[in-house]
Amino acid sequence: MSYEKLTSSSPEAQSESPVADHVNALASLFPSVVREGKVDFDALRQMLGDDVAKDDELFGLQWKGKAQARRAATTPSLGTLRPCKEESVDWDTTKNLYLEGDNLEVLKLLRKSYAGKVKMIYIDPPYNTGKEFVYPDNYQNGIEEYKKLTGQLGVFKANAETSGRYHTDWLNMMYPRLILAKDLLRDDGVIFISIDDHELSNILSICNEIFGEVNFISNISWQKRYTRSNNTDNFTTVIDHIVVYGKDEFQVNLLERDDVANSRFSNPDNDPRGPWKATPFLNQVSPEKRPNLCYPIVNPYTQSVANPTNKAWRYEKKKFEELLSEKRLWWGTNKDKLVPDIKTFLSEVRQGMTPINFWSYEFAGHTDQANAEIKNIFGSKIFDTPKPSLLIRRMIEHSCRENDIILDFFSGSSTTAHAVINMNMADGGKRKFIMVQLPEPCLENSTASQEGYKNICDIAQERIRRAGKKIKEEAGLQGQHLDIGFRVYKLDSSNLRVWNPDADNLELALGSHEKHLLPGRTQEDLLYEILLKQGIELTEDARIWELGGKRVYSLGHGQYYACMETVIPSDQIESLALGIVQWKNEESPDNTQCAVFVIDEAFRSDADKLNFAKILEQHGIPSVKAL
Repeated sequence: MSYEKLTSSSPEAQSESPVADHVNALASLFPSVVREGKVDFDALRQMLGDDVAKDDELFGLQWKGKAQARRAATTPSLGTLRPCKEESVDWDTTKNLYLEGDNLEVLKLLRKSYAGKVKMIYIDPPYNTGKEFVYPDNYQNGIEEYKKLTGQLGVFKANAETSGRYHTDWLNMMYPRLILAKDLLRDDGVIFISIDDHELSNILSICNEIFGEVNFISNISWQKRYTRSNNTDNFTTVIDHIVVYGKDEFQVNLLERDDVANSRFSNPDNDPRGPWKATPFLNQVSPEKRPNLCYPIVNPYTQSVANPTNKAWRYEKKKFEELLSEKRLWWGTNKDKLVPDIKTFLSEVRQGMTPINFWSYEFAGHTDQANAEIKNIFGSKIFDTPKPSLLIRRMIEHSCRENDIILDFFSGSSTTAHAVINMNMADGGKRKFIMVQLPEPCLENSTASQEGYKNICDIAQERIRRAGKKIKEEAGLQGQHLDIGFRVYKLDSSNLRVWNPDADNLELALGSHEKHLLPGRTQEDLLYEILLKQGIELTEDARIWELGGKRVYSLGHGQYYACMETVIPSDQIESLALGIVQWKNEESPDNTQCAVFVIDEAFRSDADKLNFAKILEQHGIPSVKAL
C-alpha cells in the first residue's frame, strides 16, 4: 500500500529535466561510469582515452555566462500552467494551445508531455538591433522573475548597443531556449529561425553546438522587401536570414511541381508515354578525355553520319543503341537532325522540386503584405514588424505532414497560428499549433493600447479568433470541421507551496506550510498541473464522473484518477474508493500501474487516508498520491 504526500520538491510536482536522459544514455554506452545515478568523470575520461580534448583545444563560441545558461536548461521549473477557459476558443474540442508566459519556463514545463513530439519549430526572436527587449533571465528563480516582468516594473527595456553585455545578454537568452527546443523536436523534426545580420554568426555558432554542425540544413535568404530605400547611408537591406537545422532524421519535403516546371515538357510527336523534354546527347568533356564516348552516329531516317568534334557523346555506343531501339531519341520534327536529343519523360522525373535557399517575395511574401494582413484583420496597424503568413506556410510545406505539431515560442502576433489554420484549410490537414508568448505590455500611447489591448498576448489571441473565424466563414461547408480554436494556459507558480521560511518568524512559516496548497487555486488548476507534470498533453480531455456528490477526473485513458475535493467525509470514503475502482475497471481493467491523486487535507485523519488507500490497493490500485 502506498500513500505518498507530494511536495514542491517531489519529482511528480516538477518539470522534467533532460539530465536523467543524458545520464541514462551514458550508462547504456559505458555502464561502469555511472554509479547510483551519478557520472564518474575520471572513469569516463579513462574509457575515452586520447579522445578527450583539453580546454585550450576546443573550438566554439565562448562568452560570460554560458555555463550558467546551459545549467538553466536543465533546472526544473517550479511553475505550472493554469487553464484560462474564458480566453479560450472551443476548449472542449480544440487541439491547439496558446501559452502565456516566459518561454524558458514554459519550454521546461512542456518537456514531459511533448519531448520528441514536435515536427516543426519556427521562432522569430529579437534580432538584437539595440532597440528590442531581450529577456533579463534570472536563473535562480525563473517564476519570480516572470512575476516581476508581468508586474511591468520597468523591466521591458531595450538591449542597447551601448550595453557592455550587448551580445552576451542575447546569447544567454537564446542558448538555454534552443537546448530545450531540441528536446521537444521529433527525430525527423526541424527548426527555422528568423534572424538578420546582427546575430547571424552567433546563432549559427550556438546552433552548430546544440543541434550539431552535421544537422545544418540551410541559411535561407528571404526577400522581405521588393524595393530599395534611398534613405540608407550604405546598403539597403532587402533580405532576412532563416537559419534551418534538422534533427538527425529530417528529410525536406519536395515542392509540388508547378506550371512553369511542367511547361518544359511537351509531346510534339504524340508519344504514348506522355510529355517529355529534350536532353542534349552531347557531353561536356572533350573526345580526347573520353575516347570511349566517341563513335559515329547514324540518323536512321536520313542515313547521315555524325562524329564528335569538340564534345564527346553522353553515353557509350551500347547505351545509344538501347535508346534508339526504345525510340527515346528525338531527331527533330523533320527527322533530319544530325545529333539527336534524348527524351526525358515527365512520368519518369522526380515528382517534386527541390527547395532553394532564396525565397523571393513572390514566393514567400514580404513585409508590406504582413502589415496588410494585420490591417485587414484589425482595421489598423497595431503590431510592429509582423511576418507574412505565407512565409511560415512555405516552411510548413517544406517540413510537415497533415497531423504534425508546430511550435512557435516567440510567437508575437501569432502569424504561425494563422499560417497553420490556412494550411489546414487548403489541404484538409489537422496540424496543431502551440504558441508561446511573454505578455509584454503595449506602449502607453500606441495604437494597440488606444484600442484596448493591454499586451501582445491580447493582440495575438484576438488575431487567431478573427482570422480563424474569417477563414472558416469563407470556406463554407468545406471548413465545418476546421479547428480554429485554442486552449489558453498562463504561467504561474506551482499550486504546491514552495518551502521558503522566514527566519525571523519560523513558527508562522511552519504553520502556513501545514497547508501546502496555495489559496485561490481551483480544482482545474490542480488537475492540469497533475496532467502537465505526469506527461499528458495539455489538449487531453479529462473525463468527469460524479461519485456521491464528489467530482472525479480520469486522465490519460485510465492511467490517472484525481479527486480534487477539499473535504472527503469519513462515511464517503468507501463509496468514493469503490466508485474509482469501478470506473478504472471499465476504462483500463488490465492497468496495474494507475495512480489516484487526492488532496491530503481533504481527509479528517490519518486513519481515513490509510483506509482510502487500503480499499484501492485491495482492488488493484496500488498508489495514492496526495497534494
